[in-house]
Amino acid sequence: MSPGRARGYTAVEVLLALTVMLISTAGVMSMQKASIQGNLDARKLDVANSIARTWLDRLETDTETWNAQTNNLTFTTWLSTHDTGIFGTPVVFSGPSAFQSPAFDILGRDVAEADPTVAFCTHIKVDTMASNVAGVPVMLRATVLVYWPKELTGTNLGRATPLCSEADVAHFETGNPGTYHMLFATEALGIHQ
Repeated sequence: MSPGRARGYTAVEVLLALTVMLISTAGVMSMQKASIQGNLDARKLDVANSIARTWLDRLETDTETWNAQTNNLTFTTWLSTHDTGIFGTPVVFSGPSAFQSPAFDILGRDVAEADPTVAFCTHIKVDTMASNVAGVPVMLRATVLVYWPKELTGTNLGRATPLCSEADVAHFETGNPGTYHMLFATEALGIHQ
């Protein structure tokens, strides 16, 4: 090589450099997609946990009117339905006027079941854990199921319509396992002295 000539890159070297750059860019993009999906899943799990805790707190508050003097659930708001067997299996909860829907939006706020912003649904089951000698429940176990579709908000692929329809959810989950994320929370509810 003569001392006055500058050496440049060959076409092969440039193509190899571009290939390495494209492969590393593709890796970064897929990592970013996984990170975004992980953040979304974690946020939804946090909201679902909050919804379950909210319902358990509502049921716990309801036990304040269930005491040793009356020794029945008649005066309670939600637990009174335990006597009629409504909670015998996990069902869509239908409660008093302020909370008639099992539906919640993406922020965990109560919404009507027909609301287009429904993102989470709840099923509640209450079982008798202990009864007194007369057969009247003195301790109950409340189980709250919160479920939500795995797809991103705004799409309606592979999910029950309406979202909170128990039969449709069971059908979709049976036909396509993994369609929904589910979270269970449970708590013991006892009679107040």
